[in-house]
Amino acid sequence: SERDKKQTAIPIAVFGLSIVKYFFSKQYSDKVEGLKLMEGSMKNFMFDGVDARHSPNKMTRAAVQLLHRTLRDKVFAVYNLSAEIIRFLFSEFVPGRVSTGEVSRSIETLLPELLAKAGDTTPRIHNIGMHTILSVAEVPDIRKLNIIPTHLTRLLTGNIHPRLILSRLEMVEQLIISQGVSSDKNSGMTCRTLCEFGMSAIHNPTEAVRKAAERIIIHVYKVNPRFVRKQLPPDDEITRRNIMYRQLMQEFERIDQERMGELDPVGQTKCKLVRSTSENTSTYYNNEIACNSAVNVQSKLSSSTSASVVDVCENGQNNIETMKLNRCTFCKEESNFSEEELNIHYWKYCPLLMRCEHCSEVIEIIGLRHHLLKDCDFKDKYKTCDLCFEVVEIEFLEHHVLRPTCKKRNTTISNVCPLCFEEIGNDQQNWNKHLIGPSACENHPRKNYLKHH
Repeated sequence: SERDKKQTAIPIAVFGLSIVKYFFSKQYSDKVEGLKLMEGSMKNFMFDGVDARHSPNKMTRAAVQLLHRTLRDKVFAVYNLSAEIIRFLFSEFVPGRVSTGEVSRSIETLLPELLAKAGDTTPRIHNIGMHTILSVAEVPDIRKLNIIPTHLTRLLTGNIHPRLILSRLEMVEQLIISQGVSSDKNSGMTCRTLCEFGMSAIHNPTEAVRKAAERIIIHVYKVNPRFVRKQLPPDDEITRRNIMYRQLMQEFERIDQERMGELDPVGQTKCKLVRSTSENTSTYYNNEIACNSAVNVQSKLSSSTSASVVDVCENGQNNIETMKLNRCTFCKEESNFSEEELNIHYWKYCPLLMRCEHCSEVIEIIGLRHHLLKDCDFKDKYKTCDLCFEVVEIEFLEHHVLRPTCKKRNTTISNVCPLCFEEIGNDQQNWNKHLIGPSACENHPRKNYLKHH
């Protein structure tokens, strides 16, 4: 029809009306023939320089317009051949010939149709759609544009069909395996983008979708465990009641153990020297209890606490390996802790430790100020008050100086509790008395637990 001729003016100009007519035939065999003739014209252009009247950009635009039509065809033979030509177009015809802008437009035209096919219920249609997208994404010239990863990792919403979600998750997982996680913010494959993408599907009612989302989060965890931990709820008893989170946490622990196994020399006995970095104390532990405590706080929680600095040294004593984890190195609580129980004790119950409300790292309470100023991911939000030397959020600093608690101190700030601002002194026993037991600091974040223990 005249309307069709107007819409396909570019393909007619490039390939001729005789070829374009095949694409509008009701017979699938004619469409297949048209696709073969179009592919032949493109190969002639590549190898023989025939039809040099048309630029590579124009030929690409004409081919994409026709392929966009045949991709939606219900006959498998037409769809399959269209997918093959798309792979040929981007892997062989485009590189070194077609401009970046034209390539971007072409991908943005075809990608929605391929994504729809990737979510099809028919396995062969689904597989060809995914294979075509991933093949195009692997082409070096296309990979530089970051178009496909950016489209695939867009946050998932509730109105997308589970099959489409699953296909996107599976393709992103394959891209992580083949290309890895990128530090380029425009790549669509950064830790933040991938983690947020996985989290947007982790509560989907479809089990296969949830499992695929978990795998993506685990891939990201292997690269940046600290960031992934921040995106998830705290690793405590309540969170682990959810079987999905429990399985994730267990997988994280397995990865941490493998990482520690790779770092530690095989067959050697190790000890750790844990040094408190608090401003008014310097306590040293050089036994296996300190060793395991440091490893747990650092690797199990996937972040080294600002309360401890771990130095690895060798020790020739063979009997150290048989010592049990029966004491907390911070509060000295005597108990027959298992490795997991000691980890939970640090994470939830130890009265000398707390979790930073911003970055969720476990730190010593006595070293809270140092953490907020030096180690916290949100350290740029904090500043030291010039009058009382307390560490205060910058946006609340003006209000802080008007409060009665902001006053010039006669003692150093390191002798003052960062929770209630009471002067404690520099003696470790005074700090233990202030933080441990039912009469502990009123602002202690673990006060409810301390009242009952």
